[in-house]
Amino acid sequence: GGLQRRAASENCTLGEQAQKASLSARTKGHQKTPSQNTSRDAGEFSQPTLPVVSNDLPPKQGHGRSKSEGKRRIASLTKHRRGKQRLQRLQRIRRAEFESLPRDQQQALRLAFTSADANNGGSLDVLELPVACKALGLLPRNKSENAIFKSICEEVALLGDVDFYIFWSEAVPRIRSEFGSMRSQRFWQRFVEFDCDGSGYLSKHEVLQAIERLLMPRLDHELLDALRAGVEALFPSVRGLGKGEIDFEHFEKLVVQLEERHQRMAADRELWIITSENLSTEDISNCRHELISLHSSYMGVAAASGETGYQTLNSQQMEHLLSELGLLPRCDDAVGVFLKECGCGDIESFSFKTFMRIIRSRRLREKHSASEDMGVLFAKLDRDSSGELSLEETFELIEKLGLGPASRDERDEFEKLLFEVIGESCLSITFDRFQELALRILEHSRSIRRWEEMRTASELGFERVELLELRAAFSSLDSTGPGMVDAQRLHELVIRQCPALSNLTWKGCLKKAGVTSYVE
Repeated sequence: GGLQRRAASENCTLGEQAQKASLSARTKGHQKTPSQNTSRDAGEFSQPTLPVVSNDLPPKQGHGRSKSEGKRRIASLTKHRRGKQRLQRLQRIRRAEFESLPRDQQQALRLAFTSADANNGGSLDVLELPVACKALGLLPRNKSENAIFKSICEEVALLGDVDFYIFWSEAVPRIRSEFGSMRSQRFWQRFVEFDCDGSGYLSKHEVLQAIERLLMPRLDHELLDALRAGVEALFPSVRGLGKGEIDFEHFEKLVVQLEERHQRMAADRELWIITSENLSTEDISNCRHELISLHSSYMGVAAASGETGYQTLNSQQMEHLLSELGLLPRCDDAVGVFLKECGCGDIESFSFKTFMRIIRSRRLREKHSASEDMGVLFAKLDRDSSGELSLEETFELIEKLGLGPASRDERDEFEKLLFEVIGESCLSITFDRFQELALRILEHSRSIRRWEEMRTASELGFERVELLELRAAFSSLDSTGPGMVDAQRLHELVIRQCPALSNLTWKGCLKKAGVTSYVE
C-alpha cells in the first residue's frame, strides 16, 4: 500500500511538471506586463481549460485582416494621389492656355465670371453659369439656340459647381462652337451680299459694312468706332497671305469674335445712357431694345447744329428727328400735331428724357390705332378660338399685314424678335404679344432703312446736316406709299435742289446720275 501511494504521488508530481512545461512553451514570447500579471491569480493557469491556448488564433486572424486593409488603403491613396497630380497638370495646362489669350479676352472672361458669382465663392452653380455666359456676350438669338445653350450649361454643371477654368475652357468654347454652326448660314448670306464682284473675298471696307449690317440696330457712333477699331486690329490676323482680303472661313471667325465683343459693349453702352440721361424704368419701357439707336439719332441731330457740348432740341430739330425715325404724320404742321397727340404741344426744348417719353407715347398710340384691324385678322386665323396663334399662323398674319420677310435672312431676324418678345416658350402667341411683335418688326425695318440711308449718304459725301435737309425735302412730297414718291414728284425735287438740271428730262437726270434702273 505504501509503495502504491508513493508511486501515485510521483505520477502526480510528474503530471504537474508536464503541464507547467507545456504552458511555459505555449506562452513563450507572449509575456504580460507586470500590471497584467498581477491582475491574475497565480493558480489560474493550472486549471484544465487554458484560455491562453484558445485565444492564440483570433489575434493571428485579425492581424491578417489589418494587412489586407492596409494594402487596399495604400492602393486607394496612390490612386487618389495620381488623380490629384493629373488634375494639377490639367490645371497648369489650362492656366498656361488662359495666360496666352489676349489681355482684353482674359479680362472679359474674368469679369463675366465674377459678375455671376453672387456669393463670391469662386464657383458657379447651374443657375449662375448661364448668367456668366450671357455677360460674356453669348446670347441665344432664337428658340433653337436657347435650347442648345441651356443643354450645354446643364451638362457642364451636372457634376457640381463650375470653377473659372471649367467655365472658360469647357462651357464657353462649346457654346461658341454651337452658335457658330447654327449662325453660319446667316453669316454666309451677309458675305455674299457684300461680295459685289463674286470673287469669294471681302476687302476690309466690305467686311466692316457686312458686320455693321449684322449688328444692327444696336449701333451708335461710339460702338461703330469701337467696331472699326476691332476690325483694324483683327483683320491682319485673319486675312490671306499676301492678300488684303479675307475668305468666308476667316470672315466667320472674325464675326464671331466681334459679335461677342459688341454684345458686351452694347450692354455697357445702354447702362451708360440710362445713367447719364437719368432714365427711369418707365422711360425705357417698350423701348429698351432700341435705346442705343434712338440715342444715336437724337445726338446726331443735335450735333448737326454745329454747337458743341450736350444740348436739347428745338421744334425744328425735333421735326428732323421724327422724320428720320419715320414717325412724322403727313399733314400741315406735322410736328405740332404729333407733339400735341403726345401731350407735349407746349414744350419748346426737348431733352432726351422727354424725347423717350414722346416715343413711348407714340408707340402706345400706334398699338391702339392698329388693334381693331389687327384684331379682326387675328381672330380669323385663330381657328380653334384659343386666343393664341401658332408660329405658322403668326407668320401668316405678318404676311397679311404687309410686314412679311422678303428673304430667309429676314425671317431669321423675325424669329429673333419673336424670341425676344415671348421668351422660351415660342410655341404660341397671344394677341397682345402679337401687337408688340408687329411693332418691333416695323421698328426694325425702319432702323435698317435709316442705316442704309446713312451709309449711302456717307459714300456720296453728304454731311449729316445735308442728309437731314434732303430727308425733310423728300418727306414734303406727296407720298405714294411708306417712304416712297412717284417719278414726277422726285423730278420736281431734283430740279429744286439742282437748278442746272432743269433742261433735262427725268430719264436724262437719272442717266447723268449714273442710275441704270428705277421704278416709276
